[in-house]
Amino acid sequence: MRKKVLALIIILCLALGMTAAFAACDNTGKLDAPTGFTVNKDTQTLTWARVENAVAYDFYVTDEQGARSNVNSIPAKTNDDGTPATPSQSLAGITEKGTYTIHVQALADPEELDVSGNPVHQDSDVAEYTYVRGNRYGNPQNVVAKYTHVDGDAGTGAMGLRVTFDAVEGAYNYTVQILKGSNVLVNTTTDITSNWYESYNETDANGNTTTKKFSDNPAAYTVQVRANAPKEGNDIPSSWSKTSAYVTAQLTNPLITKYSFTSETVQRLRWTQVSKASSITVEAWKIDATDEDTMNDSALSLFKNINIEEYAKEHEADYSYKSSSGTAQNTTLSNLNMTEPGEYLITVRANGDESIYYSSPRVNVCTADEANESTRLYTATVVSTPQTGSAIPEGDAVNIDFNDINA
Repeated sequence: MRKKVLALIIILCLALGMTAAFAACDNTGKLDAPTGFTVNKDTQTLTWARVENAVAYDFYVTDEQGARSNVNSIPAKTNDDGTPATPSQSLAGITEKGTYTIHVQALADPEELDVSGNPVHQDSDVAEYTYVRGNRYGNPQNVVAKYTHVDGDAGTGAMGLRVTFDAVEGAYNYTVQILKGSNVLVNTTTDITSNWYESYNETDANGNTTTKKFSDNPAAYTVQVRANAPKEGNDIPSSWSKTSAYVTAQLTNPLITKYSFTSETVQRLRWTQVSKASSITVEAWKIDATDEDTMNDSALSLFKNINIEEYAKEHEADYSYKSSSGTAQNTTLSNLNMTEPGEYLITVRANGDESIYYSSPRVNVCTADEANESTRLYTATVVSTPQTGSAIPEGDAVNIDFNDINA
């Protein structure tokens, strides 16, 4: 009898041991439930600690009435350097004030099997996180970014970007960012609604940071402003209000340097190269020499005294040629197709895109402001009788006598 009782006890112990072992095996493969939930109010992003062996995370939100929304499956990712990335999910889809429960479950790889063909890991329990969504501030209105002097449009101080916007009721402060493309060059927090920026810091691929002035770097920039909420509390910042800003510059002057014969029948005009020009325009303006003034005096008068830029507002050039490239530094005079006999003032102008780079003034060997009685201007004489380069050493081989004269 005692032997039978002992045998029953041994069998019972073995059965209990096997049950515990199976139970232990059952629990060993379950993934840990997600933990470490953190909300970044500025970006409205929820992050949590990575779960070992998770291949994805099921995500959804329930409101106070239990209605489910923002359902998503978030794959586990790696950083560029191959390390596991911190899982995250935007909460921007939660737009109403209230208390919400966020549900996250770590998912195992169903295709990872043991030798018996069973899954090595099981999905985790569902973790819950309470998120209180407060008021969202209104966006700043009337954002304006203007390239101007520090002391205003009529000032003479340093140039930079003046950013202004309307105040937002209740805002704790504001963030102002200036971007070039996707690169954030300026990121500042301010309590006031008018701010001026002269420079920015730019970091290269090697991590070296250089301070640069906007005035030295003409370009199109994006300016965005956001109203911020206090760090404490559940209110959240506004969305970004954006505008474009243009730091502009005038192109340098393509001053005429020389003309020359490149063959017996071809005459060429040359000028200094202009960086950032989209094209070059060469123009010929007929000089009115019907009075007693000499042609030289009339050339200077048209260029300087009458003011060629003012004259061009109401008159088109008699002849013109526009290059196909902004890097052009010369052209043949035949490209102007000058046929009407007479005396002509020659001007050259570098053309800009008129949003970032403005066109240069019309120039000859100098600007009109710099010209005086001793300045030697380039003019052209169109004659009715064809002449050759050998007959007129400094003239066109067909019908243009190109002159380097004292104005």
